[in-house]
Amino acid sequence: MISVVVDVDDTLIDTAKRTQAVWHKILKLEIPLEVVQTLNPQQVFEKYASLDQKKRVAEIQKRFWDIMLCVEEVGVDLLKLEEPIPFAAETLQAWSKHCMLVYLTGRPETT
Repeated sequence: MISVVVDVDDTLIDTAKRTQAVWHKILKLEIPLEVVQTLNPQQVFEKYASLDQKKRVAEIQKRFWDIMLCVEEVGVDLLKLEEPIPFAAETLQAWSKHCMLVYLTGRPETT
């Protein structure tokens, strides 16, 4: 049997609005959604962080991932901003008839 490994974030669930909200919490800026959708976290940080924030890069990177991975409670609150990717569920249902699906995620079990 063929196995298909499927990531959850940005494959089944669109995380762009949640990521945008995380940047707002950390950098205290409104980052355009298009920027969050096209740049990786490092690029967003380099483009929008203040000089003071750039001096605290390790601290801010840790906080970004603590929120994104719901280590911080605020991350759980922001999950409501996520939306399913159109047709992802239907595609997976079709694949499941012929393949073993393996879901991969960095999310904790509680999310």
